[in-house]
Amino acid sequence: MVISNKNQKILFYALPLLLSLIVYINSLNAPFQYDDYDTIMQNRDIRVLSDIKSITSHSIFRPILFFTFAINYKISELNPISYHFINLILHLINTLVVLILVRRISLYLTDENRADTIAFLSSILFAVHPIGTEAITYISSRSSLLATTFYLLSLLSYTQFIHTENKNRKILYYILTVLSFLLGVGTKEIILTLPIMILVMDIFCLRLSFGGMLKRLFTTHIAFVLIIIIGVITRIYFFLTYEKVGGVLPRSIYENLLTQSEVIIKYIRLLLLPYGQNLIHNYPTIRTILNIYTLLCILTIISLIWYAIKKRDKIPVISFGILWFFITLLPSSSFIPFQEVITEKHLYLPMIGFFIAMAGISSLIYQKFQDNQKLLRKVFAIIVVILSMLTIHRNYIWGDSIRFWEDILKKTPDSWATHYAYADVLRKQAEIDLDMSYKNYKLGDEGRAQELMNRYLQNLNKAIEHYIESTLYRPAYIDALLNTGICYGMLYQITKSDRELLESERFFKIVTELEPTNTKALNNLANLYILQGKTNLAVDLYKEVLSKEPDNLNALTNLSQIYLNVLKDYQSARDILTRLLERLRYLREFDRANEIENILSNLK
Repeated sequence: MVISNKNQKILFYALPLLLSLIVYINSLNAPFQYDDYDTIMQNRDIRVLSDIKSITSHSIFRPILFFTFAINYKISELNPISYHFINLILHLINTLVVLILVRRISLYLTDENRADTIAFLSSILFAVHPIGTEAITYISSRSSLLATTFYLLSLLSYTQFIHTENKNRKILYYILTVLSFLLGVGTKEIILTLPIMILVMDIFCLRLSFGGMLKRLFTTHIAFVLIIIIGVITRIYFFLTYEKVGGVLPRSIYENLLTQSEVIIKYIRLLLLPYGQNLIHNYPTIRTILNIYTLLCILTIISLIWYAIKKRDKIPVISFGILWFFITLLPSSSFIPFQEVITEKHLYLPMIGFFIAMAGISSLIYQKFQDNQKLLRKVFAIIVVILSMLTIHRNYIWGDSIRFWEDILKKTPDSWATHYAYADVLRKQAEIDLDMSYKNYKLGDEGRAQELMNRYLQNLNKAIEHYIESTLYRPAYIDALLNTGICYGMLYQITKSDRELLESERFFKIVTELEPTNTKALNNLANLYILQGKTNLAVDLYKEVLSKEPDNLNALTNLSQIYLNVLKDYQSARDILTRLLERLRYLREFDRANEIENILSNLK
């Protein structure tokens, strides 16, 4: 690839950014999904931007990440568009930095024309490949996105550090390298492989011997060594503490290494042929090495790494890309057994190395078949178009909660988590439909109101079906049983069917038998008694909830309403409302707190 004029240079930098924007613009309309509920919607620690202590204490390992969520909350509260916008901006930044960084590294390894080709192809593939959708469109996966930003910026600063001869600039670039690394440490643990990648860059770009690499490790890179030692010790301490306090690890270290050998091969397949993408890959744990496929996977990984090291002088770009891929996969695909065996967001940083290797191979093919350059360009263009269409479609799937979970259900029908999450989105959609039905009825559109009401009933019945289905894969799952009772209760409010009333009560009682301290079940049972006019039974249950959980918002709210509007016990109402007011202030729900203050002032 020869950049011979200004227009070509503009296209060189602009096209990857433009393609990123085109394929991810439809991600801006996606709702909050799955873990976003806990990470953002129910996370009160991000509600006040100035409260740095609350923000940073929410996750001691990821304070920078949650600070960005606090900025989003300040901008748009719980409107997901600003969260998606920040994610898109981060991907655009990463795409640009990949282009610049890969070009700079490639200039040490090959001639300028090939360096431009490799950088351009790598950044284009990184920009549009659908495997990036989970990291970009899924808001809770911003940790992978943001950590990659700091990872790339640190490497970019380091290339400047080794390139410049000016002493003051060298100091500046070294500080920027370390600073980006520290910000990454506060975002996600994948950053801890950065010092290894810097050593790899030393070997490839500076042609250091093993002795020279060791000397540089304990002189120039001593800051990284100290930070990574502290980080690793902290994580190991957390790991051991988790076992000590009774946490059950999902699999042993040995089993995890075997399982991840197969997972890595699946990752490579997903990058080469991105079909079957899924949020929940229900992958089995491999428990023995005496398995032909597992052995083949291990041999393939060892062969690729050996090949990259052996051929680093002959095909340095390809070797560098292979090593990048495997090194950056270490935090998620090595000895630490995470709950999620395989997850696509873990590929966001490693896929850069994969695309560097692919671009290196493509540049060799391009060089060998110079007479067919136009054909090769067309083939690459077709690949980019296909990948772009897959990404746009994947974002379309992410764009609606019910559509999203129906897609997962088709691909992973035997997972309790899939059935439970699908039931959850159906129940939440039913709540929206009921509200919209009432609004349309008030506006006089009875046809639309009835249509929404029918959908409300259908979604609740379907939710019940899938909550119960989830308990077949995870027996006595408290949340599924509880939500089944809630759905029956919601049906009863409309149908007034004795069957649904009894079923709701039955499921709440099952939960209290399995878990007597479950205040959610007691609260909902009390709510049922209110609907039946059994006020005294409801009061007793709310009091029981408050004896177990004195600050329970639902119990405080409902009990205050009973005292105020049903029993006319204003003194008891005042006492409960005062407790409710204190709790709302603590939770920073100032609008509701103001309403309670007004009620209290009228009681005096």
